[in-house]
Formats: sequence, C-alpha cells, structure tokens
Amino acid sequence: MRAMKLLVLSLVLTTLSLSAFAQSVEQAAELYAKRGQDASFAQQAADMYKTLASTSSDKFEKADLLSNAAKALFYVGTHTSNNGEKKSKHNDGMGAAIEAKDLLNYNPSEEKEKLALATALYWYGANLGKWAEANGVASSLGRWPTLKNTMFKIRNLGQEKLEHYGANRILGRAYYKLPFPLGSKKKAYSYLSEAVKETKEGNKVSVLGLNNLYLADLLVAIGKRSSAKELLQAFVEADAATLNPERVPETLEEQEEARKKLERL
Repeated sequence: MRAMKLLVLSLVLTTLSLSAFAQSVEQAAELYAKRGQDASFAQQAADMYKTLASTSSDKFEKADLLSNAAKALFYVGTHTSNNGEKKSKHNDGMGAAIEAKDLLNYNPSEEKEKLALATALYWYGANLGKWAEANGVASSLGRWPTLKNTMFKIRNLGQEKLEHYGANRILGRAYYKLPFPLGSKKKAYSYLSEAVKETKEGNKVSVLGLNNLYLADLLVAIGKRSSAKELLQAFVEADAATLNPERVPETLEEQEEARKKLERL
C-alpha cells in the first residue's frame, strides 16, 4: 500500500513538473511575441529558453530551446545600436546555436533530426553573418568559409526552405557584400531570386521582407532599378499582418526601410 502511494505521489509530482515546464516554455514564447514593443522582451525570452534548456534531459527538446534562444538573441542583436553590444549579443547567439547543434547527429537520417540540426545551423549562421557585419566585412573575411559551409550544410540536408529560404538569403547577401574575388553578383542573384520566387505564397512579393530588400539592393547594383522599384513598391503596399503573421514587427520595420530605399531611387 505504501509503495502504491509513493508511486502515485511520484506520478503527480512528475505531471506537475511537466506542466510547469510547458507553462514556462509558453511564457518564453509569449515574451518573444512582444519583441516589437521592446527588444528587452526578446532578451528575457532568450534567458528563459537557456534556463529551460539547462533543465531538459531530452536532446531534441534541449536543442530546440537553445535554437530559440539563438533566434531571440539574433533579434536583440539586430535591435542594438552600440556596435560592441551588437557583436556581444550575436556572439551569445552563436554560442547557444553551437550548443544546440553539438547535441545532434551531424549526419542525421530522419527528417526530425535534419530539421533540428538545420535550425541550429541556421541561427548560428544568421548570428555569425550579423556579427561579421558589425565587426566589419574586411575584418571578418576569415569567417566566410565557415558561414558558407554552414549554409551549404542546410541545403545538403534538404532543408533549403527553412526560414523562408534562409540559407539562400544569407548566401545571397554575403555574395553581394563580399569584395572581389570572393563576391559574385551572379551567385547573389541566383540565390536571392530563388528565395523571393519560392516564398511568395500567393502574394506579389516574398513573405519574408529581407528577401525582398536584399534582392532589390542587388537589382539596383546590376542596373535593374525599375525592377527594384517595382519589387519595393509591391512590398510596401503589402499588409504586414497577413503577409507573415509571425513576423509582423520585423515586416513593419522592413517596409519602412523599403520606403526609404524607394525615396532614394
């Protein structure tokens, strides 16, 4: 009888613990959803995700929490004006993503494993790319092979659609920004045009604002100003709330950037 009571008590405590964990994950997601009000909410979300990851014993759950932390830190870094602080936040984001990918099999066979690894790799690369921008392109050329290989790994995993062709977006932007002979407008166009084309989802433009902005910059650089203006105008006219409901704060900011670009064209 006593053994039965202990078993029941153990089950109740486990259930309560799991419930509290689930509620904490939900709270972290709610904090991140408020990032448009203030970037500090994204920082709080990152901190909570990392704390939750430290208590998880399941590698996929732990990796997912760390990838979410890296994603939140990416937002914080891109909304930090101080260059030193910006590099610090993106470096923290890389650290969380590295911890996530190190939990996973680097040559997975199952779709769940491939997606988990690709997600960790993406947020590592996204933070690395922004860290490099803050550090200076010329000073960060030594990190280009790492960034490129990370994005190629995502594509090789068959996860090129992740984050609305995120690997394409990062590769395209890098090839656009890098100096000769590393840079290539031709390669940039190949990656970015595919990213926009494959992520319209019934709209006139990509549902991911940066895909549109980056392609527009490239179009201007290769002498296709009218095409760039057409793309930017269509993006500005899109409804941020329906274009990409999960990225409304970012889309609104990107539309404002698009308006400024149009004024200069």
